[in-house]
Amino acid sequence: MRRIFEAKNKLAFIDDTLQEPTPKEGDDKPELQSWEIVNFIICSWILKVIEPKRRTSATFVKNVGLMWDKLKKCYAVANAPKIHQLKVSLVERK
Repeated sequence: MRRIFEAKNKLAFIDDTLQEPTPKEGDDKPELQSWEIVNFIICSWILKVIEPKRRTSATFVKNVGLMWDKLKKCYAVANAPKIHQLKVSLVERK
């Protein structure tokens, strides 16, 4: 997924190098609105590809950087039997 975000020039949203803008009083907030739109688009991309049981907890996270961190913790746990099962299923498909 990182490659996809990098290819679409959106990696800064998930690695928190692009923070949510804080508008000053009196601003019409176009920068914040643009940031929110892209943030929600990226959130929807992520929600489409993760496991349904993970979707329920990730759906309520409004910031893609926080969502990414939360999912990274879930998926970073090594599960040797699951990895083997996935590798076998990939070989069987060829």
